[in-house]
Amino acid sequence: MNKIKFLKRFLVTFLVLASLYGGGRIYVLFVDRIYHGMRAPYLQLAGPQSMMVRWQTDEEVQGRIRVGLDPSKLDRTMDEPTAQEEHRFTLDQLQPGQKYFYSVECCHKKLYRGETYWFVMPGMAEQGVKTRLWVLGDPGKGGKDQQAVRNAATDWMRENQRPEKPLADLIVTLGDNAYRSGANEQFQNNFFAPYQDLFKNIPILPGYGNHDSRRAVFFKLFDFPENGELGGPPSKTESWYSINYNDLHLISLNTMSRELRHGSTMIQWLEKDLAANDRQWIIATLHHPPYTDGSHSSDDKSDSNGRLIKTREILVPILEKGGVDLVLAGHSHGYERTSLINGHYGPSSTYSADKHLKGKVETGGVLFKPALISAPNSGTVYVVAGSSSKVDGGAYNHPAMSVSHKAMGSLVIDVSREQLGVTFISDQSQILDAFTIEKTVRVADQ
Repeated sequence: MNKIKFLKRFLVTFLVLASLYGGGRIYVLFVDRIYHGMRAPYLQLAGPQSMMVRWQTDEEVQGRIRVGLDPSKLDRTMDEPTAQEEHRFTLDQLQPGQKYFYSVECCHKKLYRGETYWFVMPGMAEQGVKTRLWVLGDPGKGGKDQQAVRNAATDWMRENQRPEKPLADLIVTLGDNAYRSGANEQFQNNFFAPYQDLFKNIPILPGYGNHDSRRAVFFKLFDFPENGELGGPPSKTESWYSINYNDLHLISLNTMSRELRHGSTMIQWLEKDLAANDRQWIIATLHHPPYTDGSHSSDDKSDSNGRLIKTREILVPILEKGGVDLVLAGHSHGYERTSLINGHYGPSSTYSADKHLKGKVETGGVLFKPALISAPNSGTVYVVAGSSSKVDGGAYNHPAMSVSHKAMGSLVIDVSREQLGVTFISDQSQILDAFTIEKTVRVADQ
């Protein structure tokens, strides 16, 4: 009898504690979605003739945006129909390659304005306009290390700036934008605030990582081209998409999704997207790397529920068949880079340079050629660069990697019609790796 009473009491206590935990968990998830405060303007969805501007106010107000070719004469005005905290304007009928100035206002106040608020529209692909990406891997841990990476890269870009152009055309991230749990306030403190002087001029394309997925905030803060409005076939979801930017076709994949399986909607869309591409260069971004031996191991079946292995086994064959030139990943907090490789879908012990290494390596390994889109088996370069705000230990000894560094940094990628150049800049302003992929055949010429 005493045992029965004990079990009843234990069960009641357990149910009460479980209920309290569940209720507390729901409350935390709800609260973490909310941020009441000012958020400076940030740019998204840079189309051939359109640009989105977003910002947030600390109370519900009717927003207004002004735009023009001269900062002293912003002659086009748009007003929101209703009051709200989160403001979103899509500016259309803009001219390719043109620089525009803008200001955002509310309540008869000019909140953000001046000669420093501007953006430059993409050029026309047929004009051979060069494109620069700044790529941040796992940038969401604020602090001095994050600032050092940011400052080193922006200093380098200023020293190597292109005339009449911003420091970069697009800022791309590889996921984990807000540690530790992707809460709205963490996004503000660790992502928007540290980079706000850059986000007001350069459109951002954030990747989706495992830390971003812990709260229902990421897709609330960012907009993505689910209807094919920036190039590529419509994905009908913001979880994966592609864009065309000058000579570049950029694909963003969601390795956190349950769609990471054979025959899924994402996989079918990816095959369709690659088959339809007509741009010279293809870069794919994802969070979980198919090859790494840094703070994570791509041989570890338990890591991220096997997502690194699934990425290698399911995505890599499709990317290589489709002629993808460069695959960028984060998650592992260091820097690793392969040469041009093809056909390796197993654990690291099965990698063979004789079998999987492709192309010709010249001048100390910094120049690869050819990488013709008409011959996709000439190889793909895989880069792990998840160290834009933190670095962690590991063996850094994957046999497919030509270069490995336990180092913090970010990537600058310069794309022209015949070359794709990648530079890894450390937090100490050192160039720890640089390579170029060359092409001599355009898709349109075939």
